[in-house]
Amino acid sequence: MLPFYLSCIRTVLYGLLLLPSLLIVCTRLLPDTPKNDGVYILPGILLLLSVSAMWGLHQLFNRTKFQLERLADDQFNHICNTPFHYVPAAILLASGLSLFLELSLIRWHSTIFEFFAFYKNYTLLSCFAGLGLGYALAGKKQLPLLWSPGLLFLQIGMFLILRHGLHPLGLPVGIPMDALNVTPIIEQANMGFGSATTIPHFIAIYFFLGLTFLLICLTMLPVGQLCGILLHRVTPLKGYGLILMGSILGVGLSILLSYLWTPPAVWFGLVGVGLMIFLSSHYYAQLLGGCLALGILILLVWPVHFPWYPIYSPYQLLEHGPGKRGQVTIRAEGHFFQSAHDLSESSVYRKEDGETAAIGHYYDFPYMLIDTPRSVAIVGAGSGNDVAAALRAGVDTIDAVEIDPAIYQIGAYYHPEAPYSNPRVKVSINDARSFFRQGTGFYEMIIYGLLDSHILLSHASNLRIDSYVYTMEGLQEARKRLTNDGTMCLTFAMISEVLGRKLYLMMEQVFDGRPPICIRSGYDGGVIFIQHNDDQINIDPGLLETTGFTDVTSVYRNAPVLVDLPTDDWPFFYMAVRTYPLSYMLLFLLMAAATAILLKRFDIWRPATGSKAFFLLGAGFMLVETKGITEMGLQFGNTWQVIGITIVGVLIMSFLANVLVACVRINRIWPSGTLLLTSVLGGLLIAMQGAPTATFTGKLTAVVLLTCPVFFGGIIFSVLLRKHGGPSKAMSFNLLGAMTGGMLEYHAMVFGFQSLYWFAIGLYGLAVIAAWRSAY
Repeated sequence: MLPFYLSCIRTVLYGLLLLPSLLIVCTRLLPDTPKNDGVYILPGILLLLSVSAMWGLHQLFNRTKFQLERLADDQFNHICNTPFHYVPAAILLASGLSLFLELSLIRWHSTIFEFFAFYKNYTLLSCFAGLGLGYALAGKKQLPLLWSPGLLFLQIGMFLILRHGLHPLGLPVGIPMDALNVTPIIEQANMGFGSATTIPHFIAIYFFLGLTFLLICLTMLPVGQLCGILLHRVTPLKGYGLILMGSILGVGLSILLSYLWTPPAVWFGLVGVGLMIFLSSHYYAQLLGGCLALGILILLVWPVHFPWYPIYSPYQLLEHGPGKRGQVTIRAEGHFFQSAHDLSESSVYRKEDGETAAIGHYYDFPYMLIDTPRSVAIVGAGSGNDVAAALRAGVDTIDAVEIDPAIYQIGAYYHPEAPYSNPRVKVSINDARSFFRQGTGFYEMIIYGLLDSHILLSHASNLRIDSYVYTMEGLQEARKRLTNDGTMCLTFAMISEVLGRKLYLMMEQVFDGRPPICIRSGYDGGVIFIQHNDDQINIDPGLLETTGFTDVTSVYRNAPVLVDLPTDDWPFFYMAVRTYPLSYMLLFLLMAAATAILLKRFDIWRPATGSKAFFLLGAGFMLVETKGITEMGLQFGNTWQVIGITIVGVLIMSFLANVLVACVRINRIWPSGTLLLTSVLGGLLIAMQGAPTATFTGKLTAVVLLTCPVFFGGIIFSVLLRKHGGPSKAMSFNLLGAMTGGMLEYHAMVFGFQSLYWFAIGLYGLAVIAAWRSAY
């Protein structure tokens, strides 16, 4: 086992050494990159240095082969010799550590490269592959646990150097990152970065993603193997129950640290402590492990943006620092997000600076259309610019809705007009859709700020934070909160004609076929879509001349683009039309192929009794969890708390199923299988009728429907585990099945989220058949 594992590590190290040269060449081959005579000099020099370093690494691995094998042997014996009364606690800690490390990697990756902010599933499935391989290797007699902190150090170092350390460096050519600042996913539009369009783009990004997959997989593998070795020290059902309890604790810790806005140094510091507990008592293992943990902390606390103060909110990395005119400016995931402007009448800049005056026109524009409204709801209130404009206009009551508490706090502390301290303002830290769905108030004006998302909501679904805001049902629920003579102003930073056409048609259909007025403001690329609740609104041409804005209604009315309108079942606003996600499938098929090769080379390809059922149950579980997150988001709001509670709830239902099987002698598969399929089908039928109401009964119905399949599936899993034993193999195939379910989730992009029920019914049906055949 160890020789192949070390050869995989050598492959990763060689790839890391070649990466800078590859990035330079790919960037210089891009069509828009200036060419010069020295374009290949630097990569040539780096290539020679890389080849020399590769030869040195080869020699180093050959000379230390015996010592590395001895450390792995000692580590295995150390875990096997753990006193029996400590084993349950060790399983709890190891399983909690595995899930906490997984969630930490998912969260941290998204703060460094934009690709991972929009496609968190990539890190998740890479972790599943590593843990699954590790569980399958539990029977091997070597445990390379020391490599987990080592590879984690390499991974963090690679990401930070690529993101912050490979810019010009004072060299004539430098090492630019243009070839990596794209995504290979072409089905969706993205804020802040583009899609790969040339062969050099694809070569660079796929090489980088391949290295990332191997790094994550090889980092998680020893942790999964550690859990598997410990599982063999107790009975299967007890071990599986402890794994679930540990997973619940790991998710709970992640939720707590998110609530406290802690930085990555805290997350990975705790990971380092957890790994050190399990490292063997060998002097070199302890010393090297401590040095690696310290190195990880140094990398994470090293300052990279001196003028910018980072805040790790529950949703994303935010940085605030000084803007052009001294005002606070906020960046999200490294991109400009918004600035807090002083647009008051006493502002010197508004009087003397034309750009500031234009910004003031943008925020004041809604109140120039009609007489001052008495009540206004502002969703996407951000740092407070829209709220300040409403106060300047004399609005009596303002409900300000912002989903990210960190953005609100920045505005509360630093906005020059201090809008959030005004008693006329009521702040709601909530999802915009949930605010309208669960609210009872009515408003003479509803304003959508620049809500465009820079990040996915959860690692377990491909929804963005604003996915359920920009759907037909979302806008209909917002309209219900308008008074009879109310006005809606929806502003969007327009990045494509497709999105403008979508919003035009959505507003037209929601407001009984009346077309909206579309005004381009010129600020942040914003286009304002305006509708009146009871009749067509008219814009005074003189107002447009005064503000310098442009009526672009005809542009989006006559846009020659084909679009599908987003709904709660298909909430993909950033996709033009329903289309099969070929670029996603290509990426995940490459991951699956790499995982299959690793299974074969590690000689763990042969399935054990019940493996098919465990695999299929894992795939179905992942789809049900995804559907649970989307449905719970609709019921309770697309907030991080709801996502965390949903994941914990799913794990608790699996744990309760395990307890039931341990306490009650359940032998038959078909009763639980029938209830499993019935509960999934019931969820589908309810979804086809529309989401349950926002009442307590409706919410309770949603929770029951979403968790029942997990409970009954957990019963089948535990029954098979008791009959066949082999908990590490069962966990391995279950995780690899979950990896498959994560890939199938993307079929919602063409078929809608209700289709996941059909996939789950098919997978669970096959799982029941496979479980019945293996049980008798």
